[in-house]
Amino acid sequence: MSEFIFLHGKNPDISLAEIVSYLEARSIPLRIIESSETFAVIAMESISPDMIGSLGGTIKIGEVLFSTNRKDIQEISKEIEKRLDFKGLFKNLPDKTVFGVSSYNRSSGEQKFLSDFFKNKMKSHGIKPGYIHLPKSRPALTHVEVIKKHLADQSIEFLACGGDNFYLGRTLFVHNPFEFQKRDIKRPAQRPIFSIPPRLCRIMINMSGVKEGVLLDPFCGIGSILQEAALMGFDIRGIDIDKKCISDCLENLSWLKKEYGIEEDFDKKIRLGDARELTSCFETESIDAIVTEPYLGPPLKEKPNYIKAKQILEDLEDLYEKSISGMIKILKPNRRIVIVTPSFKTEKGILRLDIGKISSKFGAAAVDPLEKYGAPHQFPFLDFEERHKTLRQINIIEKPEKK
Repeated sequence: MSEFIFLHGKNPDISLAEIVSYLEARSIPLRIIESSETFAVIAMESISPDMIGSLGGTIKIGEVLFSTNRKDIQEISKEIEKRLDFKGLFKNLPDKTVFGVSSYNRSSGEQKFLSDFFKNKMKSHGIKPGYIHLPKSRPALTHVEVIKKHLADQSIEFLACGGDNFYLGRTLFVHNPFEFQKRDIKRPAQRPIFSIPPRLCRIMINMSGVKEGVLLDPFCGIGSILQEAALMGFDIRGIDIDKKCISDCLENLSWLKKEYGIEEDFDKKIRLGDARELTSCFETESIDAIVTEPYLGPPLKEKPNYIKAKQILEDLEDLYEKSISGMIKILKPNRRIVIVTPSFKTEKGILRLDIGKISSKFGAAAVDPLEKYGAPHQFPFLDFEERHKTLRQINIIEKPEKK
């Protein structure tokens, strides 16, 4: 097996859970070598160039060129000198090249040391090099910088990653954020307060653990999740109780068809409906994946205290119980529901709905896709920024096989 470095986005636990679910859906064997807040090293047979565009939570993917348990950068550089095939590494670089070095969990001084090291190596191989200087406060290139400087496709970016071991890698693929931005802000119908980001939509779809089939969003809103699912090749279905949302969803999907050349008629696949009455809308065990963000409670001007948060969750419990009950009935066996639920940071800790308890009432179970790999992580998964009053909790519910 080869080893690859995955550089995480803003939420490492969710990013790693997405990667694992994506690979498992494609029956790709994997082994997590190391996992940290910034990166994961994963052993697998090979990697597809399409993978970076399919993921929502990974910003760079690189191949491991060299690893060691040494900590001192001088000792590490001596090992690099002995073990790396510089001729092979530099053979496709132009005579004049600009390269980069990004350091993760290592000091900015080491980033400068390695930049000088590789600059001298390139010179000794007949290349006139220049490297991208970074401020001490930021020892890593952003994925946007790597794209604009063409470091992954026309030059080289070295990745220096420190954890239990030191890993030196070379960037293979970089996430392009501009398409996500376009699908977020350029689509015609907008709902800024309530819309889920395309990045998170894609992560949740991958967490479903399937790569094709019928995907339902029973709280489809303006179609954020369905847009990403359609681009990923799923046969989408959506319902919402709000007529305006259905109209906006169809408008956004029509825009998507024109922008991306999708030949699909979505009109009959998106309709008015109540998520609490799913069995009247869909046949039993007819859906391959359900990915959704229901109503998370009223917009809040400030973080709620314990009493307020408790009241919001109590008011929502009936909606979630009835909708999850129907979701489980229409879902095929051995398939997943990926659902956002609200959580709140209060003076007495985090308050959340007990999705495990709700799921078990209807014969399903909340699952943690990282549990069997032993990678350190926080569970349940939370996606939020400090400014957020309502926190998004990402839950995975699995319906068991029939006995």
